[in-house]
Amino acid sequence: MGFGVVLGYASAVLHWTYFTSLRRHGLFWLELVAWGAVAGALMTLAGLVVGTVRVRQREHRLRSGTSYSPYAG
Repeated sequence: MGFGVVLGYASAVLHWTYFTSLRRHGLFWLELVAWGAVAGALMTLAGLVVGTVRVRQREHRLRSGTSYSPYAG
């Protein structure tokens, strides 16, 4: 079994796992899910901002010369 298959299986199992101790407390579960969604949205927004700032940089100095990508190779 390859590493990707193991990760795929583990993520699918974790995705469908419901923690019954948390689910018993409905209001707490809803707040946890809502705040998790807010945290995910903020991380997505931060990634978009960082990505836009990186793309706006015109040229990057690399050992092989200037490039429009910050990554060599």
